[in-house]
Amino acid sequence: MTTTSGESDLRGVWLALAVLASLVVALVTGALSYIDNGRVAAAVIRGGVAFGATIGCLLGVYTFLA
Repeated sequence: MTTTSGESDLRGVWLALAVLASLVVALVTGALSYIDNGRVAAAVIRGGVAFGATIGCLLGVYTFLA
């Protein structure tokens, strides 16, 4: 299957939206974790895990829909 220029442009937009959504989820998760226990290291790790899980799920959904 070949892609046209318009489809490839939309893929970039969808990727940017996925990254931004993942960043928001990661920041909220990290902030809540920091508020909960006050340790920066734990908050960064939980935020990173949330980012990875969210980007993986969103890219999987986008791949399925494409």
